[in-house]
This record gives sequence, structure tokens and C-alpha cells, in this order.
Amino acid sequence: MPSMPFPLPDPGAVAQELALLARTGDHPLFAAVGDRCGREPASRSLWHRFIAQPGSQMAALATWLQAELDRHPGFARDMASLWHQWQLKQGRLPSPAHPTPALPAGTRSRDRDHGSAMPLLHALPTGIRNLWTVGVGPEITDSLVAFVTREHREQELPARGRILAEHMAHYLRLSGQPDSGDDQNPRYHDRLLLDLLEEHLALDTEAPRVRSTRNGTPPPVPEPAPAAKQPRKNTLTRHAELECPDRVWIGTPLVPIMVRLLAPDPDDPAARLAMELQPDLPIHIWLTAPGFDVLGSQLYTLWLEPDAPRQEITFELQPRTAGAAHLMVQFLQEGTPLGSIMARIEIEEQVTTTVKNRFVRADHLAVGDKPESPDLTLFVHYDTMQAQPRLLFNLYRDGQLSESWPPAVLHADTRSYHAEIYQRLSDLTDVFDLQRDSPDTMEAVDRQLRSLGQSLWNDLIPDGLQQLYALERAEWHGRSLLVVTDEPHIPWELMWPYGYQGESWEDEQPWCMSMRMTRWLHQDGEGAGLHGPPSQLEIERFAFAGPSDMSLAAIETEGQQLRTLMQTAGIAEAGPDLGSLARIQALLESGDYDWLHLASHGEFSAERPDTESAILLEGGEALAPDALIGPQVQGHIFRQRPSFVLNACHAGRQGWALTQLGGWVNRLVGSGAGLFVGPLWTVTDSSAQLFAVQFYERLLAGNTVSEALHAARRKIRELGDPTWLAYSAYAHPNARLTRTAGPGSGQGQAPFMDETDRSLPNGGNLGA
Repeated sequence: MPSMPFPLPDPGAVAQELALLARTGDHPLFAAVGDRCGREPASRSLWHRFIAQPGSQMAALATWLQAELDRHPGFARDMASLWHQWQLKQGRLPSPAHPTPALPAGTRSRDRDHGSAMPLLHALPTGIRNLWTVGVGPEITDSLVAFVTREHREQELPARGRILAEHMAHYLRLSGQPDSGDDQNPRYHDRLLLDLLEEHLALDTEAPRVRSTRNGTPPPVPEPAPAAKQPRKNTLTRHAELECPDRVWIGTPLVPIMVRLLAPDPDDPAARLAMELQPDLPIHIWLTAPGFDVLGSQLYTLWLEPDAPRQEITFELQPRTAGAAHLMVQFLQEGTPLGSIMARIEIEEQVTTTVKNRFVRADHLAVGDKPESPDLTLFVHYDTMQAQPRLLFNLYRDGQLSESWPPAVLHADTRSYHAEIYQRLSDLTDVFDLQRDSPDTMEAVDRQLRSLGQSLWNDLIPDGLQQLYALERAEWHGRSLLVVTDEPHIPWELMWPYGYQGESWEDEQPWCMSMRMTRWLHQDGEGAGLHGPPSQLEIERFAFAGPSDMSLAAIETEGQQLRTLMQTAGIAEAGPDLGSLARIQALLESGDYDWLHLASHGEFSAERPDTESAILLEGGEALAPDALIGPQVQGHIFRQRPSFVLNACHAGRQGWALTQLGGWVNRLVGSGAGLFVGPLWTVTDSSAQLFAVQFYERLLAGNTVSEALHAARRKIRELGDPTWLAYSAYAHPNARLTRTAGPGSGQGQAPFMDETDRSLPNGGNLGA
């Protein structure tokens, strides 16, 4: 266990103090133990019994606490500091020369433990500061700081910081020498910290620190950007930043990962990229770190301080598996994902001295406009650190993460496995379209959809999550669910729960119907952290694009009905006659739209998802995801966050490109789109048109995105068409339209199209 600034408390004494605090429960010590107990069902039950009968449960709590202190050094360090503060408050310890305030629940203690030294310590790099304060007691730190301050008071702060670093390095060198036996003070020696100090001292202290990009090269000077929108009222503007080493080695006792919220400099060109947060709501910061053991908590709650230009928390990791580890830090506010930061750390077998600190800034984060947060957020992380890829599941609700479930190990090639599923679903659509008048066909199609969905439930959902759902399925029904994932193939909408092993039950509907479900992505197409989904979607300029020379009868009707809906709602038409590639590209480059709806044939290439996944336009031209690049196109998408509905077969599918995720979803959502809707497999012409009209009617009537999706699916399901399950939506489930209301807004809805057969000779599918 790493050195600690304070001795570990006796678990029996802690349990006795907690029993005295049980009536009020208003002390950080009480809150910290309660939070730790609440992470697993067994300890959660123990905590509830302790609160009800503290006297009879003290021994059981002390036994559990002893085991936690032994297993988790980060928790042990926190408890040692909190216990030290409690003892000081009770007058059981002599007051220090520099008293420290009591810590609020959930905050780290080490900066408070070195409170008198903090101004001078902050002149040092954060990695050095945190490693030092973790291992070295405050007495040594205060004596070094006092000496430097007294003897070099005429020096500027940076110069005093360098002198302090020299004394810290000298202390570590002496601590590494053989112990003579006459030194009564405990020694602390950390070779990594000494290397970092020596590297810091070798640098020119006058040279500015450059925060490198992911490839280690200095970022280019950004071009002047268009003016950003004015911040919303009653919000705080902050940058999010992660600092970590670029490489570590097996056996490193402690790897600090610093996460900061920084008030932006108004003169910084990147200030427009900062996020706006609600100051009266806490920020939850959650770390996923495959390949590491997390020594302390994986989830921290940070209350924003309006007058603080900088707030920081530190996660503590210990390397476990060699390889390239991809850390992910998620930011959430009241259950709504604001975005994430991704960082890669190489875990090596052998010690290396070429460690450099890496800075990653989260520029893509959602605006905190106080949305109605999702009831449930399911995070699914695709982990490739092991020999076999695996899926890691975490459920977030009510500000808490679920317990960790064993991962789902993927033994088969997921691309081939799910390509077969999508082919079967497309075949079902073809069968229905050719035999839609047969009741037997409808029953057979429904049976096969259920079987596919139940296979996904059985193969992919961990047993623990299945059991939790079985216990709470009545409570989950009708609630909003956001699935946040970086796995490109799984049709989560099709997930169909059922029980067995003595619990014979099955849901009547898959997740996308029993709940109000949408998706979002962890990361963009380049593997960088991604912004969160906005809860307000602008729709003041609506563009419909559909080729006029297609043999799909419903496309023209779909365009007419959607234009009528928008006109009735007072929404302007952007870019009429968008059938050709040139006109669509001109619209995208101009940015003169808030919403683009495209209806046509579509096809997907699993081998080349960015270049050969195409939507057909007039004259046989093809629009591919790779066409949506460039400063004009992506700049508008990033700033304005427009919405996209691609009503073409397979438009919602994703795949692995050479080094990253590929497809329409990643290109658009990764660039900043606020909503993406598209089908995962073949859809029929008439049902695709019906889905679109119903979806927009509900949105314009004030429904949320998930409610509008649910109503559109239900309308098509009445026909028996598998198209009802095909659509995948990437959006905040509770997002609503924000628009300038025109005359007759919300009235005069267009009627549904005549449900006669408008199919092509090949089956009438949007994907030829």
C-alpha cells in the first residue's frame, strides 16, 4: 500500500463514532462510509441494518470496513484523512500549525492536508504535486515550503517553485540511500517522482508549456472561428481537461489521473468551445479504465464553485494488464451525459523513463440547459484490452452507478455475427412486402423478430443486469432509456427481455417499445471524447432532399407531406429541389439549415463504411459519409448542432473503418449533430414514408424525440411490417423541438398517405 500522510484508523473506533452519528448522518465521515457501502447489494443491506440498529451492527460494520481498507488503498487514504479531521474536530489531537477545514462529502483530501503549502506547490506541474502530496506527509512539505519562503522571499513565485523542486528532489535522493538506523523520521522514496522532478528541473522555466495533441505534436494555430452563441442565463462556462501520463509500467504503485474544470480565458480562441453548466446541480465525473485497478472511487460528485477558476479531482489507478489502455471520463449533470474525454495510456511490461504528461481537453460538451434527464442511462464500453473483446456494462440512475457486472466476452467475429442478423431482418422485410396480405406472414414475422431479440438478450446482457431487470421490470416500463455505447454493430432497439430458470416470463415488446429509448455515442470517429446530446433541437429551417428520378413512389409524397407540415408550423423551407449531389453539398457548406431530411435508396459497406456506404441521388450519383468533411460543412454542424433524418435503408448502421468507427452516425454525431435517425436494415417504401410523417407530426405537437419515435413505431407495427423496429435514433430521449411558432402552429396536420402498394418490382424497398 502506498505511503499515507495519516495513519489508518481502527475500524472498531470508526464504527463506534458512526453509531453516534447515525441519528444525524451529517458528517463527511458518515457520508463516505455510507457511499462505499451503497455500491454492492450485500454491503448496502448491512448499511441499512446499521442505520436502523447501530449498536447491534457495529461489529459487522467494523469487519466490513477492515476488509475494504485492506483491499482499496485509495479508500484507505481517504478514510485516514477524514478520520484525522474528525479527531481534530473532537479535540483528540493537537491542533496543527496550519489548521485545515473539514472536507465536504465526496471530495479528495490531499490538497487540504497540505493546505499551507498549496500556493507554492501549485507552481509545480500537477503530476509532481499530486504524487508528492500522496506519499509525503504534510510536516515535511510544510518545513520545505517554510524554508524556501523564508530564505527566498525576494524571488518571484516561479523561481521559488523551482527552488522548492530542487529541495524535493534532494530529499528523495537522500531517502533512496541506505538507512543508517539513526533516522527516527519515516522516509519516502519514489523513483518515478524523482525522475519527474529531474525532468522538470532540466526544462527552461521560461519556456511556455505546450499542450500537445493526441499524436504528440503541437496543435496548429486555429483559424478565426465564427462568433458563438451567447451563453444562456444562469449558467457557468467551463472547460474540462484531463491530465495523465502517456505511458506507465506494470508494477507502478500509483498512477494519478487529474480531471479539471477550468474557467475559460475570454481571449482564448477556444473559449467558444467551453460548456455551459447549471451551477445549482452537481457534476458527476465517472472514470472507465480497462487495464487498470481503480484504487479509490470511480465516480465523484463535484459541486461547482462560481468564483473558483479551477476545480480538480484525482483518480488513482494501478496498472494490471499490458497493452494500449483507453481511459474514458464521462461528465453527467442530473443524469444527462454532457460528454466525455478519451485518453490513451500505454501500459508496458518494463520500466521506461520517457514518461510525458498528456493533456486532453474536452471541447465537445453539451450545453447545460436543464433538460428532463433520462430515467436510465446504460453505458456499454467495447473493451479490447483482453485477448477477446468484451462489453462492459454500467447502469446510471438517480446519480449513482450500478455495481460492476461480469463483462460479456465476445468470442465470435461481431461484424459477421450482426451482418447475418441484419440480413435476416432484411429478408423478413422482403417476405412481408411480398406477402403482406397474409395473416400467417404477419405472425411468422413477429415470431422471428421476437426470437432474434431474445437471442440478443441471452447472449449479450450480463446475468446481473438481467436479474436486476427481472426484479424491476414493472418500474422500468415506460421510462426513458439512453444507451451510450462505442460498439458499432448491436441493434439495441431489438433487445427483447425474458426470464428462465424458474422465472418463466417474457416481455410483450422489445426495449424500444417497453421504454422510451434512444442512443448516443461515447466517442467520435477519431476516437476522441464526444459531446452529449442536446435537449433542445432547433427546427427553424427545414430541408427535404429526395431524388426526383427514383422509382420509389412514396418519396415524392413524403416530401410533399413534410413540407406541408413545416409550412403549417411556420417553419421555413431551406434549399428547395435538393435532389442532386451538387445542391446537397452546397446546402451543407452554406450552413443555411437546421434540419436535413433525406429519403432515397441506401446501401452499407461493412468493409468501407465511410467511402462505400452510400445514399443514391439524382442521375445515379452517390452521397457517402466521407463527403461530409471540410471546415464549412463540419464547422456548421459543430456550432449549430443540426438534426439529420436519413430515411434510406441501412443508413443507421456502423462499422469499423481502418482505425476507427465509420458510417453516417459517426460522421454526423461525431461532427456535432444533435440528432440522427436512420434505419438499420431494409425498410419498405410505404412504411418509411408513414414513419416519417408520424414522427414529425408528434414532434411538432410537442412530444419528445423518444415519444415521437414510439408513436411512429406503433403506427407501423399495426401493419405487421418489420420496418417498425428498423429505425435507430441518436438523440437525448427527452429532447424537444425549439422553433419560432408560425400561424397555425400545431394545427392542420397532414393526413397519412393511402396505404396501397407503392412497391417496386423488387419488393419496394428503399435499399435496392
